[in-house]
Amino acid sequence: MGRPGRLAVLGIAVLMAVSGCTQVVAPPPHKAKPVPNYKPAPVDVKKILGDLPTLDPCSLIEPADFGGGKIIGSGSWDECPLTLPTGTGQVTVTVGAIDKVEAFAAVSTPEEKDGFTTSVYSSPMAPCGRLLHLGDGTALSVHVLRPGEGSGTAVCPQIATGFDKMLQRLRKNPKVVKHSTFAPGSMAALDPCAVVPPAAVAAFPTRKSWPAKHTCEWSDPAQSTARVIFGLTSPSLHTPFPMITVAGRQTEKFDIPSGNDSTCILSTNGRPAGRTDGQVESASLALTLRGTRDTAATCAQAVLMAEQIWPVVPPA
Repeated sequence: MGRPGRLAVLGIAVLMAVSGCTQVVAPPPHKAKPVPNYKPAPVDVKKILGDLPTLDPCSLIEPADFGGGKIIGSGSWDECPLTLPTGTGQVTVTVGAIDKVEAFAAVSTPEEKDGFTTSVYSSPMAPCGRLLHLGDGTALSVHVLRPGEGSGTAVCPQIATGFDKMLQRLRKNPKVVKHSTFAPGSMAALDPCAVVPPAAVAAFPTRKSWPAKHTCEWSDPAQSTARVIFGLTSPSLHTPFPMITVAGRQTEKFDIPSGNDSTCILSTNGRPAGRTDGQVESASLALTLRGTRDTAATCAQAVLMAEQIWPVVPPA
């Protein structure tokens, strides 16, 4: 065979090789091995959420995640409430509250899904709450805040769907998470556990803090509690509740009898919060005394405490 013939044969061989003219033999069925179940890598939720005291919980969701609804003004830096329509009215759902897992009632066994650890929990007010575990014993909650005119259970399917869509968003585009920037001297930049004078809560030796650091609660052995919250409110002080002056600040007083116990809530406004909804910063003290039905006595004690607390609160 001459040189041209050999080149032709070689060309045909190469063509056959690149054309896939080979026979692929599958292994016998008894030799085939099952493919292991794929398990996504765990998602570092705390890293995605970032600094919890400045976290904007409304950046985690869209109303469309829950089938519609509307985000409404919140009294908290740490939660994003939205109203969802039902057949009988509206139900308010909130997103973003972070607490220790054991603080939530009737928590189901955690489940792994798409790299997240989640649970369902239930209470009379939150019949179908969802928890996103942060990996350190705490969890972020999505739950019914106020049943309103509707039934809390009526929005359980919407809560489940909205929660799943929130997880999908966090996994696919973690940069959607936003944070607030607080001006120097803002109440939102203060941790009540750190700034409330110890003398003001000396009667309550046990202290509880929250990861977002805008709430602090002190309690005594009888389970009486004093809770201080730095949050948000409407700038108007025209309310049906009486106004008093405490430590030189206008203060709203609200007392609540409850069986053998009583609660007195005192609130004072601070500076504008720098939000588009026009809300202002606020500080509130909620004093609950167990075994005391006299709300006037409870409010008198609350005023004595606020006289020591209000001076450390940034002025309006």
